[in-house]
Amino acid sequence: MSSRAGNGGLRGGRVFHDTHDVDNRADRSDRQYDRGGPGVGLIQPVLTVAVQNAIPRTQLGAATGTMTYLRSMGSTLGVALMGTVVNTAAASELGRRLPVAAHRLPSDVLAAATNSQMLVNADARHMLVTSVVHGALQQAGQTTPAQQATISRQITELFNQIFEAARQALAIGISHAFVASLVICGVAFLIALFLKDVPLKNSEGAEAEESESVGEGELSAPPVVRELSS
Repeated sequence: MSSRAGNGGLRGGRVFHDTHDVDNRADRSDRQYDRGGPGVGLIQPVLTVAVQNAIPRTQLGAATGTMTYLRSMGSTLGVALMGTVVNTAAASELGRRLPVAAHRLPSDVLAAATNSQMLVNADARHMLVTSVVHGALQQAGQTTPAQQATISRQITELFNQIFEAARQALAIGISHAFVASLVICGVAFLIALFLKDVPLKNSEGAEAEESESVGEGELSAPPVVRELSS
């Protein structure tokens, strides 16, 4: 029951995550992530206990180690999958949102302007625009102050459009990743519905299980051992 509630809570949190947009504020994002956090907290320890409860006590170490390994593998594959979804969707969307004039920029300048790291570094954006303006003024040669101001304004506006296009494209990529995670959470929720409810073992049940395993071990002992014991 706890695993089903956890999957439901996690899936509900993913639904709220799908409402993210480019104007989402940090405090709103924190509240949306808080809705999915309890779901994760209900799933992981409960599934570990369920696995440990469903196997013989002599295999607890192997089962716990397997759970840890699978959880680590799932995290690794999940990050890789979500990263692929974000990068693919963002790259596809960026090509449609870039202004036409942006394609006339040198490839290295355009690659730097559309780098996602630029979105979180205002100083880097300012340095890039300043360097491009400086290079354009040098290529223009002798110009009046009014012409220089016009060139600077046009380049600044162009890069602002590029930065905004990159921001919109990244937001759409992240939104697609949340949709993909919502589908995965839905599948996990359906799987949790079919999990068999096994009562937790108490100390008496565990001792009885150990005695049965010991008895089976004695019955299956090799003939040489049985002769020595007799």
